[in-house]
Amino acid sequence: MFPIIFAVGMAVASTRLIKQVDKYSEKLLIIFGPLFFAIIGAQVDLRRVNLDVLYLSGVVIAIAVATKIAGCGIPSIIFLKDRSKALRVGIGMISRGEVGLIVAGVGVSAGVLTSDIYTTVIIMVALTTIITPIWLKRSFLKDKDTNLMPQHSSTS
Repeated sequence: MFPIIFAVGMAVASTRLIKQVDKYSEKLLIIFGPLFFAIIGAQVDLRRVNLDVLYLSGVVIAIAVATKIAGCGIPSIIFLKDRSKALRVGIGMISRGEVGLIVAGVGVSAGVLTSDIYTTVIIMVALTTIITPIWLKRSFLKDKDTNLMPQHSSTS
């Protein structure tokens, strides 16, 4: 069944139909994108934020950052053979974004997650989304500054 669907997708990919679907889906995104974030935000109860939630959020954020840097950065060292580029790959993967929000939203709706855990996940998603581009930009600026430094050569 799936090979047939894949073949149909490939056949349609280069036609006008796919361009029309893309154009239509962009219009849907204008409506449903903000609605998605509004629904997720409405499920967060900021009154539930206390020291326990903040401590848990700090631990979860530290684990999220460390696992992305290690899980994506270490394999990148092997393939790129450059530590600074590998670190950038790890940093670029830190952000959790919409997938984390979707999973958390489903979990809280199904009653699997408590509101404290849900709030922790939302804080983690928000902070990792904010810190990723800032940290990534700094890593490029640091590399740029290092490359602009005059190189001293010792000639005897």
